[in-house]
Amino acid sequence: MARNVERLQFTPSSEFLPLNSETQITPPAGVDLFLAGTKENSFFSQEIRTNSKLIDQAKQRRDLSQKIGEVFNSVVDVNMNIDQALEANLIISEQVTEVYNSLADFIQTDTNNSRIILYLPSQILPSLNSKKELPDDLITAQNKFTDIYKKAWFRLLYESDIRANFVDGDILEPEIGEPPRVRKAAHLVPTLLKCGMINKSEVLKIIEITSDNEIKHSLKEGLSETTYLKEPIPEFEISPNRARWKKQVHREESLVLTASNLAEKFQDESFSLSKETDHDKQLINLKSIFIAGENFSINNNNEKAIEFGKKYQQLIIESWQTGDLETKNIIVNGLSHWHKLAIIETETLNKLGITVPDLSLPLPINPEKIVSQDFNFLIDGVKEILQDKKLSENIYPAFLIFGSRVKGYADQDADKDLAIFFKPNTLLENRDEILELLHNKIPELNNIEKILEYWTEDRNGNLRFRQISEKIKTIIGPPQIHFLTGGIWIGSGCQKLQQDLLEQYFKLDSFGDQKEQVRLNLLRQIEIDVLQCRLMHKGYRKFYPSRIPTAIENNKLIDGKSDYWDPGFRRVATQLFLSRVFLPDLN
Repeated sequence: MARNVERLQFTPSSEFLPLNSETQITPPAGVDLFLAGTKENSFFSQEIRTNSKLIDQAKQRRDLSQKIGEVFNSVVDVNMNIDQALEANLIISEQVTEVYNSLADFIQTDTNNSRIILYLPSQILPSLNSKKELPDDLITAQNKFTDIYKKAWFRLLYESDIRANFVDGDILEPEIGEPPRVRKAAHLVPTLLKCGMINKSEVLKIIEITSDNEIKHSLKEGLSETTYLKEPIPEFEISPNRARWKKQVHREESLVLTASNLAEKFQDESFSLSKETDHDKQLINLKSIFIAGENFSINNNNEKAIEFGKKYQQLIIESWQTGDLETKNIIVNGLSHWHKLAIIETETLNKLGITVPDLSLPLPINPEKIVSQDFNFLIDGVKEILQDKKLSENIYPAFLIFGSRVKGYADQDADKDLAIFFKPNTLLENRDEILELLHNKIPELNNIEKILEYWTEDRNGNLRFRQISEKIKTIIGPPQIHFLTGGIWIGSGCQKLQQDLLEQYFKLDSFGDQKEQVRLNLLRQIEIDVLQCRLMHKGYRKFYPSRIPTAIENNKLIDGKSDYWDPGFRRVATQLFLSRVFLPDLN
């Protein structure tokens, strides 16, 4: 998992796409920010790409990512803590010293960097209760890091988050009311008590002196000294999209529960699956095979797990060859887990054409490949816009694609997410006519449920977001920064559009005394998009088996069943925080 700048670069080629001089594919701007100072060709203007503050901040992030990545790469067992890794000679004390010093410096660079502590694996925290002798340099680094960490933790007690963002992403529509909130830093209390970074009396003192009820309740949850408060959900008519989502979630939960029960029977070597003709029962059988293999491995019986995998390999291959998309999604999920557990070799995945991306990378997919596979029609779409007089007068010849397909963890039947850009002179009253023409010219757009729209205006020669007073759900604006920083651009001659819309976020002085709050809100939006929705809620689990410690999993008060607590997820999230949750202040 060690970072290498060359590994993160994107070099256009003709391997996947018949590109021409009119059409370019541009990787996410957020990746360019992380690589600032390492490449000549850049998404941004000369003024931004040569800015010394940006270059210094990006380098600090890359260096820290490299150091942490080397530790993660050396310590394969995600549940092994630093002391155990040192004792096993998997890492050396100088590495840990550098990580603690660099983390402390990173948190001090920008108060918004404090939120990295919400995602750091507990295994990387110093064990201050340990009586093992350590080198003086490491002790000094531990003390420095602990001091900075505690200040950051206390600061984060005063930042409120939507609770569901750290659980399952099940957030009610705005018209229903405010969703339950939490001070997530307070839920770190069990971890911090265990490693000795705080003590119970400190927590009780905060509860005593604060007048903030949300802090009080969140800390009490962390101490397990309260009851679980599940706020009642008012009765309301849910949207069709929400109804479909909940139905799918319930179906998946039911399949997993039934398959888990069936998987237990594989402990009896004489047990064999019955041949099923019902589709759902076939899916349950398939899922139970993968769960049983994981169970053997998790119970330290990897030889049995490998033997079990070989026994059912042919059935899995046949299911892949004849199965529908739902069947293939289950196979991708199951084989990816087995691969992480060393139950199967990479060769097995290659036979089926399954690629397991490294989700900790800032760019886990090849942009050209994803466009070729899923969005090839947009290459011709750019030409259609350029060649049609009405379209070219009103819409930029550019598409922005984003979502799970760009992030690397989409199911085979996942939605395709994209946005278009209206020009400054376009009249809102002509919107329907223009969209109809666009769909006629690019028929594949009719298969996309929702196309988002950015409307622009010219302000003194600079393109800016246009405020649209009408409430049209697909029209978005400045708050939706995560699409602009995280999406792949497909377009022609749109560099000014890209630079003008993005570079305004780096200079927010025009907001006056509201600047820091605006910047904080933008960074939170990026954090939610990169680390929570849907990486934490679904994407991570697609490729990685669960490693949530039992003690946390059973703690309902802090939502212990969430993948937020999985040390493997927290490794990935830490790396992505460094590479992608980044919005430099360049005033």
